[in-house]
Amino acid sequence: AHPPDNPDDCLALVELALATRYEEWVFNDGWMSGESVCDWQLVGCNKQGRVKILALSFNNMTGTLPESISGLSELQDFDLEFNNMQGPLPSTLSQLNVVEMGLGGNNFTGAVDESICDIPATAGPACALDTNPFDCPLPSCIVENCAAVCSGGNKTSVL
Repeated sequence: AHPPDNPDDCLALVELALATRYEEWVFNDGWMSGESVCDWQLVGCNKQGRVKILALSFNNMTGTLPESISGLSELQDFDLEFNNMQGPLPSTLSQLNVVEMGLGGNNFTGAVDESICDIPATAGPACALDTNPFDCPLPSCIVENCAAVCSGGNKTSVL
């Protein structure tokens, strides 16, 4: 048994599922089932029932990252590596307090705001934003610590 789900966690995960075609994911047991989000596959919760881990790498996710992802205020480990994610990173991403962030191997595009450097993970070493064709210039924190490159191919082009 868990404490009741946090409404912000629920909103973030439901919107993420709907934005990324969860029916086509490789691992989606329990998602959108009405069960506690803590029982959904690849979701880990802390003792307070808050979402602490999202380990969704290599999961055939296609779509965009919703603004509501910032509602996962207790999230520590955020992994979406090697999916088919696209579009810009939402501006709200910088509100996350994650210490481990893997968003590499996707097709995220657009400008990346300097505020991304507010995320603890972007100080390294547990940060991956590689192989996404972001627009140049990029904040130096993600070039230096997250292997981010921009679509101009010039890795040294930083804000």
